[in-house]
Amino acid sequence: MIVNAAGSSTGSFYFYFRNKEDVFVAVLEEADEALASHLNKAIDQRTDPEEKMRVAVEGLFLYLANDPHAARILIIDSACLGGRVEEVRKAIFSRHTIGVANAIASLDESPFGEDNMIAAWCWTGAVHEAVKHWLEEPPEERRTAEEVARCVREYNLRAVGVRG
Repeated sequence: MIVNAAGSSTGSFYFYFRNKEDVFVAVLEEADEALASHLNKAIDQRTDPEEKMRVAVEGLFLYLANDPHAARILIIDSACLGGRVEEVRKAIFSRHTIGVANAIASLDESPFGEDNMIAAWCWTGAVHEAVKHWLEEPPEERRTAEEVARCVREYNLRAVGVRG
């Protein structure tokens, strides 16, 4: 199916990929690179740590909501494949979570001290779960992506002691 959809040949496919797992890993890594680039552009334009956090959480949700295929690959489809796909997925989430932990640590008064990483797991988990459930809702029943992003943003910011 992949070869047919690509309009390629089986030989060409196996020249670039050993198997479907290689394809999935490549798609997963490409989705992560696009997401990271999008977030870095938005975050780099800010200097205030709290504003960076606002932009990051809302930007992450909206990016995934606007690219449901990438969101499904990153959050849903890659969750149960195991092997190398799971390793790559864990590495992607780990990088994002470390970034959040660093942002929390940069706050004037981080409420978590040594537990910034645990707080970051909660932060990224809230975003991923909200995106997952939003994607699984029938489109005609969904709240807008902007409404959900705002709610997740406010929830996460309050959790780390930042007000609106």
